[in-house]
Amino acid sequence: MEEFNKKLRERWQQKRKKAMNWTSLLVKVVILIIIILIIQSVVTNKNIDWSKFKSGRGAAQTAPDTAGGN
Repeated sequence: MEEFNKKLRERWQQKRKKAMNWTSLLVKVVILIIIILIIQSVVTNKNIDWSKFKSGRGAAQTAPDTAGGN
């Protein structure tokens, strides 16, 4: 029984070490900040004409221009 308890304790310690990996956490936070900055730069970009994009599913679609052909 003692051997079983020892194995359980070792497994718990290993999982705890993996969970408390500060370098991994730091890398994830830095990547999250970079993603947020990229999203903000795209949203505030003046080169994108947001009026061309329609929101929602119910947005009316325009028919193609068929004048003058036939």
